[in-house]
Amino acid sequence: MQSASKNVSLLSRTLPGQLRAYATEAPATEVVKKIQYRKPSRVYGDRKSHLHAQYANLLHSNDVLLLVRYDNVKVNALNKLRRDIAAAASKAAKASSSSKGLLNPAPTANASSSSSPPPPAAAVTFIRPGVFTASLRTRFDEATVQRAAKTLRGSYALISARELNPPLLASLIRVIDPRRGPVNPDDIEDAPPKVKAPPSIRLVAGVVEDRFFLTEDVVGVSKLPTLQTLHAQIVGLLSAPAAKLSQVLGAAAGGSLLRTLQGYEKGLQEEQAESSKTPSSSS
Repeated sequence: MQSASKNVSLLSRTLPGQLRAYATEAPATEVVKKIQYRKPSRVYGDRKSHLHAQYANLLHSNDVLLLVRYDNVKVNALNKLRRDIAAAASKAAKASSSSKGLLNPAPTANASSSSSPPPPAAAVTFIRPGVFTASLRTRFDEATVQRAAKTLRGSYALISARELNPPLLASLIRVIDPRRGPVNPDDIEDAPPKVKAPPSIRLVAGVVEDRFFLTEDVVGVSKLPTLQTLHAQIVGLLSAPAAKLSQVLGAAAGGSLLRTLQGYEKGLQEEQAESSKTPSSSS
């Protein structure tokens, strides 16, 4: 027994670290791997991809886009809206072409026959607000997209115009505004009595030359003068001082010349009168 205890004490003296390692086992360290979460890229179907491309094309190829919300409206009323928009656009296009006729020469017969008919000045497209909001990201920053997303709730139609023409924009707004009038019971869709609401078609927002506006700002843009009017006003402002100056100088120069000629004429008349008196006095 004494020899065994001596051996244990000898081992504990010579290999203290090894004995402690075998006697007490240290806890294993847990390795935590931080995996960064990545949002999976959303894959759209064929239908949504087509609509996304269509809406993006409308945003890139048109200067004016009017977002019109409609609620509890039948298909007949929406078709009438499309016809009224086309009629207003045609009328505004004729007025614009007549105003430009004095500046642009009339096309020849061959050119008019070979050229294709011009595209409509305005068109109506019924959109899906969720897909249209995603299409806005191709043109606007995230703050503008979120601002538009709060507005785009419900059923919407998009009225597009290729060029910014304030008279055309005003006529399109006038087409939309009368639809806020009295309620026609025939236009209300079949629904339970508690859910029934009057039909409404109203302008909510618009995109004008890559800027997102609400209704009041869109109406303000429609009151701006046309480009031809601004051009005429600028030319008038620039030419008015020069015209007035030339008029004053012309009047002063003409007046002095007239007075000089009148004095010369009077002198000739006096000389002629004196010469006519001289022979009679000598005789």
